Amino acid sequence: MKIKIFKKALLRLSVLILLLGSASYFSWAFIKERKAFAKKEALAVKEKLPKINYDKRLLLRFEELSRQLDPNREEYSLIGKLVYKDGTDSLAKAKQALYEIRKKGSSYYYKLGTTEILNANGQNVTVDHLNKYIMISAQKEQPQAQLFPQVKELLKNLQRERYELSNTEKDGIAYISLLNNYHISCKEYGISYRKEDLSPLRLFIRLTNFDDPESVAKEKVITLSIEQFESRANWNEHVGQLAFAQQVNGQWEASAPYKDYKLIVL
Repeated sequence: MKIKIFKKALLRLSVLILLLGSASYFSWAFIKERKAFAKKEALAVKEKLPKINYDKRLLLRFEELSRQLDPNREEYSLIGKLVYKDGTDSLAKAKQALYEIRKKGSSYYYKLGTTEILNANGQNVTVDHLNKYIMISAQKEQPQAQLFPQVKELLKNLQRERYELSNTEKDGIAYISLLNNYHISCKEYGISYRKEDLSPLRLFIRLTNFDDPESVAKEKVITLSIEQFESRANWNEHVGQLAFAQQVNGQWEASAPYKDYKLIVL
């Protein structure tokens, strides 16, 4: 039972990794090869939809904001809060947890709530503080996300998927978004940012419910607030001193603060 709980904790962290790893490239993770579901009143009508004219300056801004969150960049740090709401469960409250991500070269550190992953120095160490488990395996390579396409390709995909691109501003904070309330996968993807320096502040994703795509109440909504974003990982200061376990006479042992944690070596 405890092993299953531990795996669930890893799954929660994997969701964050997946989200951050693909958020910058949203349009290709969700747009590519997708089709919109039809409006009921237009099911029997076949007609060529009018062309959407996109502001190329907004396309460039959208691309620049997404590039800043590129998980393939050599070094960066990201800290904030993740909030997830599943509309199919009307009684459930939104789930939320603080997160922290630091990457430098092939080494990275992830934290979501009470779960941490340190991938460095030849080892991948995952710690579940809630259930007091430490799992150690060989260092892993971070999955490489596909390169962000050029504006021409972006425009082509947006046109095909019928996304509207808009940008609003208020008190120095702007929100740029892609919106299609009839998209089969994702109805809205938006980035809030500071207008003066284009610093990303928040990601907002509204996912379609496949069983009831027209339902707004059953949508899944993900909000990722960005409280700190830097192009440096500040690795030595924040991560370099972390030691969840160490080898003693060739055997792994939990470090002193984690002596009561169960150790799993793969």
